[in-house]
Amino acid sequence: MVIITLILAGPSGGVACHGAGASRKKASFCIFIGHHHLCILLIINGYLFFACRIECFLFDIERVFLKLFARCMFKALRRKYGS
Repeated sequence: MVIITLILAGPSGGVACHGAGASRKKASFCIFIGHHHLCILLIINGYLFFACRIECFLFDIERVFLKLFARCMFKALRRKYGS
């Protein structure tokens, strides 16, 4: 298991991001799930924490993450637009 963590000084106003939470202009977190890696970006007290797991990501675990994310998005859309 290989984990790379970088700590960088970030702007105090927040950073726009792509991924989970991208709908917010000042997201406090982002999650990137690729075919072989999982990356998490956190913004805490103006500091940017970026952790990326670079290892063959098990497809079963990846599928679970994607299902959970899809379920959360579906519930949020249902709450917003009703059904």
